[in-house]
Amino acid sequence: MYRQNSLKFRLILLVATVILIGLGLHYWHLYSSFSSSLKSLYGVKLDVQQDEVIYRLGVPEDVIGKAEFNSFYGDFVSRVYTVDPGTDTVNALPKGKSYKDFSEWTYSTETGSRLSIEFDSSRGIKALTWYHDECDGAAWPSVANIKCGDGEEKVLELGRPTRIKLNGVSKSISYADIGVKYTLSKGKVYMVEINKAKSGKMAIFKRFLSIQF
Repeated sequence: MYRQNSLKFRLILLVATVILIGLGLHYWHLYSSFSSSLKSLYGVKLDVQQDEVIYRLGVPEDVIGKAEFNSFYGDFVSRVYTVDPGTDTVNALPKGKSYKDFSEWTYSTETGSRLSIEFDSSRGIKALTWYHDECDGAAWPSVANIKCGDGEEKVLELGRPTRIKLNGVSKSISYADIGVKYTLSKGKVYMVEINKAKSGKMAIFKRFLSIQF
């Protein structure tokens, strides 16, 4: 009887160990995907330089000028310039200017969404933004478990935001500790921005736990 109980206990212990290892590997995979999604968009990583962006995506379609006050709109407005003068002569680059003279570039994607890349003074990436006016859920992959078209309630599963800002018909929800900001309209996400997080891996892990439990 003692021997049978001992074998039964060992079997239970073995099964429990296998289950725990399986769960551990499962959640490690989920966490790795969660963490990795905060480091790149559309194959462009936050830690690369401008030349790497050109190599991977080519010359940008458009560039964004510095924001200037517009009396008609009563606000600061940034002008969009088309890099290829053959496609839009009205919004062509100013004479003597190159696309490399601008700190924000934009590209269109095969899903119909747009990718914006903002550079810092050393030509490293400051922020990556992916947006789509009419999300179908597949415009861009999930970032921190949130994808295009998700609702506000889904975003807030990440926990308490570091900032929420209303701007007319849109609302931005920021999690600066993990370097991500979502912009919503009519309660749905249509834009995501990632940047280099100010906090460390522990902040990412805590946000990951928020959506799991």
